[in-house]
Parts: sequence; C-alpha cells; structure tokens
Amino acid sequence: MKAIKFLPIFSRFGLAQYHLYFYPSNADKINFKLLLNNSFQSLKCSVGVDVAPSFLIKYVYPYKFPNMRYINRATKTLRIVREYCVFQLVQSYFNFYTNNSFSSERRKINPNEFGIHVQNVVFNDKWDKPLEHLKECNLEVVTTTPHGPDSEEFSNLKRIYSRKPVDLKKSLFFKNNSKLKDFSTLFSKKLVRPYVKFKNLGFHEKIRFILPNISNNIAEKLLRIFSFFNYCEAYKIKGSLYVQGLEDEIEFDNGLYVKLRLSYHTGSIENSDVIGALLTTLEESFEVLGINHYIVLDNMIKPESFLDHVFGNDNDLNGYNPLLNLTWSEKDKTYINHKLYDEKNNPLYPSLFQPKNIITKE
Repeated sequence: MKAIKFLPIFSRFGLAQYHLYFYPSNADKINFKLLLNNSFQSLKCSVGVDVAPSFLIKYVYPYKFPNMRYINRATKTLRIVREYCVFQLVQSYFNFYTNNSFSSERRKINPNEFGIHVQNVVFNDKWDKPLEHLKECNLEVVTTTPHGPDSEEFSNLKRIYSRKPVDLKKSLFFKNNSKLKDFSTLFSKKLVRPYVKFKNLGFHEKIRFILPNISNNIAEKLLRIFSFFNYCEAYKIKGSLYVQGLEDEIEFDNGLYVKLRLSYHTGSIENSDVIGALLTTLEESFEVLGINHYIVLDNMIKPESFLDHVFGNDNDLNGYNPLLNLTWSEKDKTYINHKLYDEKNNPLYPSLFQPKNIITKE
C-alpha cells in the first residue's frame, strides 16, 4: 500500500472538481497563467515526437459554474484551440480485481482473450455477468445548504486538502491526530470518500479515455469492457465538448472518464505491441458502439518546472491551496468565479495566495 487518500464530495460544499482537456493548434500562444488562474489543482501534458502537445488540467470551481472565460476566448476569438472537453466527475467506479491469485501471471494481458471479451460484451446480449467487484460511489450530492467557508466542515477540509489530499497513511504512521480528526469528522458526515493507492504491483502504464455524450446503455457496456482489467478507475461525467469544425459545443449529461493501469508483465509479446493491440481493439469497439468522439491520452507527464515558468520561481506552489482562493456570495450562498478580464478585455490575474476566502454580500 503506497498511500491512503480521499476524494471530497465537493457538491456538498457548493463546489465541483472539473477536468479540462484541450488540444491547442499552437501551445506557445496559450496564456497559461490566465488559463490556470488560481483554481487549478494539477496540469498534465502529453509528450511525443513530432506531435503537438495536448493538456489535461484539474480544477476546483463553483458547482455547475466552471470558469470557461479564457478557453472560450481562445476557442472562438483567438481560434487557437482545436478541441476541448470540460467535465465534472459525477459517479466513481473502482475496479481492483483480486479474486484470484495476484501473481505476475495474473497480470499478463492476452490481446486475443481481451478481443473475445469485447465481442461478448458488444454482440452477445445474453452475456451479462454481474459487475460485483466494481465499487461505486456517488460524487454528486445535490444540496440547497452547502457547507460554506465559515463552516466547521469547510475548515476541516481545507486543513487536509489543497492541490491534493494529505496521505492518511503518513498521518497514522506519525500519529498526526489533528489531520486524522479532521478526516474522521468529514467521513462521519459522508463528505469524503477514502481510497487506497498501491505500489510494487507492476502497474507502470496509465492510459486515459474520455468518452463524452454517450447513452446509459453504452456506458454500461463500456464498464463491462474495462472490467476485464485488474486495475481501473472509471467516472461518470457530464460537461461540454468542442471539436473544430462543429458550429457549437456539445453539452452532455452522460459520459465516461477512464483511467486504465497496465502492467509491463506481458509474456513473450513486446509491451508496446500488446498495448497497441489493446488500443486497436478498444477503438474498434468504440466505433461499433457508435461513439463518434472520444479522446485517448497516453504518455502524460506532470511538468512541475513548467508551472514554475508560468508563475515564476518566487511563487512556492507547495503553499498554494485553491480552496482558499474561492469567493463566497453571502447573498446567494454560492461560490462565484474570479473575473479574468476587465471591462476593456484586459487580462486580470487573481492572486495564487489569498490568506482566506473572500466573502461578499453581493
């Protein structure tokens, strides 16, 4: 076991965790400081030879109101974005299949067996094996009385969650009772969902899939397809999708975001060949299921030095907590986004380090 982490039920706090995937036509023209603003949690980018990079950014924003001002301007006015998808996590599905021996032999992947599995799911209506090892959790709990910045619950949260949650395993080891007490309070009120991160199991490859605008029936088939693998996270999502050439963005209430972890134990076949065969089978199944738009993200890295370049080396991001940068409307009992432009469309750069949440009576 590497760590014990947790995912807040953000909607109970009037917030939501959003992911933004975007593929710019020219990354050098992107104003990343404005794009990231002071609500980002993490940034990942793709790496590849002779391939323009794509990006995946994670944010904390007001519930139902992601700050899309800059990405909309970059897309519609500056025309420097080829496609993007912004989405909120609604439901989580965790698959860690350990019913049988978890030896290296169990982690070997046979593309032919996977192909047979996919055919059964897609074409055999009578093949409906129960997904009993799939653990579900609802991440969107609608409330009319969210825990605002002055609440005890929000104080508990911001002490143990910033860009990412604290490691509860370390807190147990070092007997950090204050952090454990904060977590226990939130857990007792069903405001967090704990999960375990593993190590030394040989899962070195991570591939992400974004499958927007699909039906519930297709989503269930995809969950059954991905249940073949030992270690997989899937999330029901909702959001919007833009693809260059379409007149308008596509709003969707149902989609899937999948993080698939693969082992390097692949038997006599080269690892890259196995992964290539798996991806080919998956993409063929997407086409058969009528999924017109999907995104596959491989070779994603965290460019921490790039963040230093964007915000300057003088800004120590170790002390950065986006939860402290949120502005609360006391009148509406909701969080509101920071302005990114003034009346003359000049960019505004909200501070990364606010000492506490701004509370407005407007």
